[in-house]
Amino acid sequence: MRVIEKVISEHGPSAESCGILGRIYKDLYKEGGAAAAGNLNLAIEAYRQGFRIEPTDYYPGVNAVNLLIQKGTPDAEREAADLAPLVAFAVARKGGAASSDYWDVATVLELALIGGDRETATEALPRVLALADAEWKAKTTADNLEMLERLRRDREDTTYLMDAIEALRTRQAELAG
Repeated sequence: MRVIEKVISEHGPSAESCGILGRIYKDLYKEGGAAAAGNLNLAIEAYRQGFRIEPTDYYPGVNAVNLLIQKGTPDAEREAADLAPLVAFAVARKGGAASSDYWDVATVLELALIGGDRETATEALPRVLALADAEWKAKTTADNLEMLERLRRDREDTTYLMDAIEALRTRQAELAG
């Protein structure tokens, strides 16, 4: 963490450097413990800053949206709702669901599932599975969706999320071996 913080202090923040810092804090948040809430806030701040600096780079934006939803406060949920269309626009400019880039289509899938757009998710999932060419890609997307599913399972039917996660885990296993 100190290395990326040093890079940011010496060269200024970018979507990429903020995304790396956000990922570090996101992983710390997922580990739990007494500092989890603080790590969640730090991850959100880093991702938010990265997307503000480079709003055409959807990576920090989609992670900010997902983590704001994890935070679960009314203000965080409103911010996530305001940010999601901007992230969707950024990924659409890169080709969106028709892209041949895994991360573009995986972002479309994640945003669709966050927003409850099952039609878009149903269209994007087969393409995500086809474009997944490394185990870690499918794992990363499934992990993000599992965070969302755990949060929503007590409030709504998450069968559609569990189906997407299962398909991604199956693809992850195929790629592993």
